[in-house]
Amino acid sequence: MTKKFINIHYHPENNSEDIVGLRNIDFTKDLRIAKNCSIGLHPYDLKNRIKAEQDLIILKDLIIKNDLIAIGEIGLDRIKNKKNFDLQLEFFEKQLFFAHERNLIIIIHAVKSYADILNIFKRLKIPLEKVIFHGFNSSLNMAQDIASKGGYLSFGKVLLKSEKLQKVFKEISEKQIFLETDEEPLSQIYELYELASKIKGFNIKEIINNNYQRIIASVEQ
Repeated sequence: MTKKFINIHYHPENNSEDIVGLRNIDFTKDLRIAKNCSIGLHPYDLKNRIKAEQDLIILKDLIIKNDLIAIGEIGLDRIKNKKNFDLQLEFFEKQLFFAHERNLIIIIHAVKSYADILNIFKRLKIPLEKVIFHGFNSSLNMAQDIASKGGYLSFGKVLLKSEKLQKVFKEISEKQIFLETDEEPLSQIYELYELASKIKGFNIKEIINNNYQRIIASVEQ
């Protein structure tokens, strides 16, 4: 059987037959939710406590009713919406508790907050085996720390232009990586696979398929 191109995190509607993954949906605008979608309270949107509480109730209800397997993007951002960082922290933890209870894949949004996020997982005693740091763009030390704890790193468009990130990608175990297009056109995934395979020195398509099957199986037990 021909292996698919795993695009672990993307936003546009997907009509391709050879690209599969977890589509991110804005559940406040689009209710066409399928099991292989992810929904979450994005740190950008956490600006009002009352609205956040209301949205969290809706989020939990949609995940349960649709039997979703993933939550995200959730996380922390020290650049955008920095003034509401305390609110980001509060609702990140609330979503983490829910995700852990539901055995969900967790799609992480992290901007200048990787250490904060890892410390939260440690304090809450939530393992990283079902956690994907989407759009990873940090140091080799941070990448190794996440991977050593069982977390996954997903690389997107920055990999195409950053030699520094390419060096990080080369050093990380292929068993802990994914590729993604995020908000870019889905066709970019082909370019990412071509470059990623060149960096690693072998075709990584089958390995990423195996990673996908492993993380999906971990939440469908």
